Amino acid sequence: MPDISPNPSAPASLPPADLRRILEEKDRLLAQQQALNAELRKHILLLEEQLRLARLRKFGARSEKLPFQGELFDEAELEVSLEDVEQALAEAEAEPKKPRKRRTKADGFDENLPRIQVRLTLDEEEKAGANKTFFSKVKEELDIVPAQARVIEYWQEKAVFEQEDGTQQLACAAVRFIPWANAWPACSCWPGSW
Repeated sequence: MPDISPNPSAPASLPPADLRRILEEKDRLLAQQQALNAELRKHILLLEEQLRLARLRKFGARSEKLPFQGELFDEAELEVSLEDVEQALAEAEAEPKKPRKRRTKADGFDENLPRIQVRLTLDEEEKAGANKTFFSKVKEELDIVPAQARVIEYWQEKAVFEQEDGTQQLACAAVRFIPWANAWPACSCWPGSW
């Protein structure tokens, strides 16, 4: 026969004040658990709504729909909207279109780009006896450095000489158009030209 001894923590062995205190503590813990469960239910509902919206965004109707597609069979409103569209098209066609100026190679690069000037000067012996000298732009290059672009302008000095017969002759130094090469443009030849 099993030994049946009274349990000291059993409710019958505790005084009534302790029993009330234990019941109040259990009620307080139960209320906390119920509040936590309500919060978690709200959070679950919020996450389910976010999931529904994400699925709608991913798999739902796209933005390619036109605003009047929901009312395709409302013919009266469709006629009014078609008349509005036709009127707007007629107004757009009535306005004269300005021809767009196409950029040509001679226009060069945009004036708002930062620029660096490289001046190609004449030697002293090349400009000896010249009435005057001046620079003219002979080439532009687009220099692109990561995260910035700038234009390199090559300005060549030219000299004007008075001839014995009263005419003027223009002289300029040879320009190397390919900076990394040792050849001058006069030395260049094309395949099949010899």
